[in-house]
Amino acid sequence: MILQQAIVNQFERPHGIGGHLAGWVMGLRPSNRKRNRWTVDLLRIEPGDRVLEIGCGPGFALAQCVASARRGSVVGVDHSLTMLVQARRRNVPSIEEGRLRLVHGELADLAPDEPLFNKVFGVNVVQFLPDLEATCHATLKRLTPGGSFALTLQPRGGTGCATDGAIWANHTVALFETSGFESVHCEELDSDPVAAWCVIGYAPGKAPEPGSH
Repeated sequence: MILQQAIVNQFERPHGIGGHLAGWVMGLRPSNRKRNRWTVDLLRIEPGDRVLEIGCGPGFALAQCVASARRGSVVGVDHSLTMLVQARRRNVPSIEEGRLRLVHGELADLAPDEPLFNKVFGVNVVQFLPDLEATCHATLKRLTPGGSFALTLQPRGGTGCATDGAIWANHTVALFETSGFESVHCEELDSDPVAAWCVIGYAPGKAPEPGSH
């Protein structure tokens, strides 16, 4: 039980040798890579977009974002220095070109005058957020009109994990709506060992194009 909790803690706040191993797992586990690629694809990143990933981990999804936002910029935020070291190693050219910036901390640690983002997302970080409602409100303030926010969860562990994702998705859709997001919907990815769910909402100001989700 103590060992199991220690492993969970490394995925929540990776540090030291154990944290580096957790980052290695995050970056190489097929299900992790699949749900990251899927989430970024759902965002439909345009060449000029500004993109923010909350809890960027070892930076796998950041690389895909930079490739899509060819004329834009990407920011990755993580409270683990261990993860940021791995993200930096994985994305050296983009950082040196000024197309990617890594920030140690949380959403609240971004400068108040940080330019607004078109796309914000997080993959399997929601279970570690102390206050999801507060995160939704804070994210809405960081988005351009019509900008999108996507949160993906693929449950891990527990005998009821096969249904946990659907329960979480229904709850999160309602939370997005009460926080002020529009056109809120969820997507499901058939995956192993259980499905992943992504909830997407848009900041008021411009509705998504018909058929865009």
